[in-house]
Amino acid sequence: MTNKACIFLVDDDESNRLMYQEILRQDGYHVVTACDGGAAVHFYNMVHPDIDLVVLDVDMPILDGGSCLRAMRAVNPDLACLAITGHIDHPNLNDMIAQGISGILRKPFSGEELKSWVSKVLPTKLVKQTMGDRRQTDYPFPDY
Repeated sequence: MTNKACIFLVDDDESNRLMYQEILRQDGYHVVTACDGGAAVHFYNMVHPDIDLVVLDVDMPILDGGSCLRAMRAVNPDLACLAITGHIDHPNLNDMIAQGISGILRKPFSGEELKSWVSKVLPTKLVKQTMGDRRQTDYPFPDY
């Protein structure tokens, strides 16, 4: 088990989701995924104490990024979130910015850009040096 953070990756594009997941896993992060906003909110509600960062697509089915973030923040107002989008002028992105996201990654982005943003956001949210790894096992749930 890694002692790095747990990242929840939400993207409706399967190829992007798998690629980003692999990049983050290779960097030592524990990564769980969801394929739409509805599944993301359901999963987040079950395991939110173990999620350190959400990487959230702006435009998705069921719930868009802004609605998804709002539902997750109802459970955890301090949620750290990076938005990912192919359209920097998307109206849902404005909603997410108003909610105080930690950053925006414009698709397509490199693995190095993703890892750089994750490393910028996580240190402000984690105090793992003193508490160690709080997760005893990997999640018993499949990726959503």
